[in-house]
Amino acid sequence: MSVIRSSVFQIIFKSIFLLLFNFIGFFLIYAGALLLVSENNISLSLIEQLLALILALFTTSTFAWWMVTSFRQYEIKIDSKLILLKGLSGWKKIDETILLSDIDGAEIVTDLALFKGEKLVVKLSMVSIAFEKDSLNKNIKNCL
Repeated sequence: MSVIRSSVFQIIFKSIFLLLFNFIGFFLIYAGALLLVSENNISLSLIEQLLALILALFTTSTFAWWMVTSFRQYEIKIDSKLILLKGLSGWKKIDETILLSDIDGAEIVTDLALFKGEKLVVKLSMVSIAFEKDSLNKNIKNCL
């Protein structure tokens, strides 16, 4: 049985650009709100500015925590007859065991999609962040 697990360090390094965009986005919103307030001649106190900054940091760190814990739960087990997938598919959590005979092909881009003919059997989202893509591709292709 081949077990493929995700690594916290790999998840953090691969998802750093998502965290960076999220962090930049919150500070752009914060700067835009300050600009809007300053144009209306309404001044924010130092406490209000600090509260906005704390809110931006809190939401960014919450997003980072959610991303690492979600992707850490990803797991793929490949047996001679079965494949077990654990992770997220869109917004829902999946934990499915599929017979290899029920799968004709696989597509790994950002997501892992398993097919039977033209029909989508199962889709595991964001595997390119949770796993090393080349080794995952090799393991999946070897079993199919």
